[in-house]
Amino acid sequence: MSYQWNKEAETSFQRWKGCMETVPMVMPPTRGEALFLHIAASSDEIGAMLFAEQRRIQIPIYFVSRTLPDVEQSYATSEKLILALIHATRRLRRYFKDHPIRVLTDKPFERTFLKPDRTPRVVKWAKELEEYDIEYGENDPFEGQSNELAETCESSTYSNKKVLQVERKEKQNIGSLKMCLVQKKEECLEFGAEQQASTK
Repeated sequence: MSYQWNKEAETSFQRWKGCMETVPMVMPPTRGEALFLHIAASSDEIGAMLFAEQRRIQIPIYFVSRTLPDVEQSYATSEKLILALIHATRRLRRYFKDHPIRVLTDKPFERTFLKPDRTPRVVKWAKELEEYDIEYGENDPFEGQSNELAETCESSTYSNKKVLQVERKEKQNIGSLKMCLVQKKEECLEFGAEQQASTK
């Protein structure tokens, strides 16, 4: 029995060919290109996944995670999320140096930097993050976005639509972060983070 290439086969082939042509390819990001970092934390683990965006599809570049020792398991959720970000900056430093990074999570933690009773370790972390071009925002439902990180770290939904941008300022012996709330009206919150000794 000979095989006949009919109209239905041609239609299926063209559809398959079109799909293959639009599949996003994992490519090294261009220097200066904005990247996305999804972070999450559970009771005993933190994780971060770095993405590049192509045609509103997020393509994974790198994943980092680690388990938390007993002392860090007692941190507040917001502090664990900051720790996940710190861990990512240390492991993926070249990406943070060469690219603006938008940090996405479904739990708000940015205002932890602004609390008057923030711990010395939060002050230290804030100082460490000053050198990078970082924006904070909610998890966006892009196509191709992996849910594995959130599922692994037991993330919950955050619906408050905010974006906080960190601007760096150089001061002698004092670090300053300006966090701008991007909404209809721009609201800027500024604080000085004095250098203090910290354990973590």
